[in-house]
Amino acid sequence: MTLAQVNVAAAHYYFGSRENLLQAVLERRAQQINAARKERLLRCIDRNGESASVEKILEAYIGPALEICSDPKGWLFVRVSALASVDPSSEVQDIMQSTYDETAGLFVDALKRACPKLKTAGLYWRLQCVYGAMLYLRANNGRVARILNRETGPLDARAVREALRHIVPFLAAGFGDYTRKR
Repeated sequence: MTLAQVNVAAAHYYFGSRENLLQAVLERRAQQINAARKERLLRCIDRNGESASVEKILEAYIGPALEICSDPKGWLFVRVSALASVDPSSEVQDIMQSTYDETAGLFVDALKRACPKLKTAGLYWRLQCVYGAMLYLRANNGRVARILNRETGPLDARAVREALRHIVPFLAAGFGDYTRKR
């Protein structure tokens, strides 16, 4: 609370608990992400229930999570949500997961339609890779830039577009053998 320059007693008075505070923070920003994801994912499913390409589905789901980083205060939300996503508390995990359950369900449904031959175990591991890549990209901790001796900067709109241009085909390749051929 020191970094936020907030009195802990005042935060407790208004929110009652750290979980309620987290819920309030998530409701504000996650609604933006979820609305954009839902709109884009619904466009990925046609009237016959057929799904778009895995690339389009991945872009529809990952894009909004990265785009929030280019918002001037978005990096603060990303830090809070990244820390909360690895918090071992079941209360925090319930809040995090329930916040994104609806759009995660649409995402999984679209992937299942696009990859009808993919078994649940295979989908599980591929989703682990998708979520891991998304979390690491959003964390933007400079590790990869350091290894490559490259300057790093914030995930502004240009960097988000570049990240999507590289990460979407890379992750989609992991679904390659299971996609519906068009």
